[in-house]
Amino acid sequence: MSNVVHTVDILVTDDQRRVLLVERGKEPFKGKLVLPGGHVDSQDYVRARAAPAEALRVSPGRSTASWSAREAEAPLRAMAERFAAVRELAEETGVVVEPGELWFHLELNRAGRDPRGRYVSRLYGVGLPPEQSAERLATARPGSDAKRVVLRDWETVREDEMGFDHYDAILLLQD
Repeated sequence: MSNVVHTVDILVTDDQRRVLLVERGKEPFKGKLVLPGGHVDSQDYVRARAAPAEALRVSPGRSTASWSAREAEAPLRAMAERFAAVRELAEETGVVVEPGELWFHLELNRAGRDPRGRYVSRLYGVGLPPEQSAERLATARPGSDAKRVVLRDWETVREDEMGFDHYDAILLLQD
């Protein structure tokens, strides 16, 4: 049986019902739009083990999320995933969020969702409030394996331009 690779994806939305996407600069799905994300690595677990309880606190004026029942089942893994999500978002888009701002939405685990093998992704999200959207998204720029950063209205995202199963995830979370 093949090993499962754990990843995170991040759904960033603003006050105008737009979603932050990146164009992949490498295979698989080179040239396709995807949600920012990537692998949960050993350093994310090191950070999670060392994190004080205050790690989920957020700066004044930012929205605070909470732990989901799914995360409460495995808090170390959940904290590592949150650190991975924060790191991957900053690496791929330059947008900075805090672990405590993230909401766990769903797990993407359909067989065949990634041509590289058995990948299971936890999808986290952050909704930027109106008073912060423009300022926080002004830093958006491609990095890591992202070719470009795109801010799109939910309704204009098309399945044929998306990679992985991220179009399905966006459809599930639109409301």
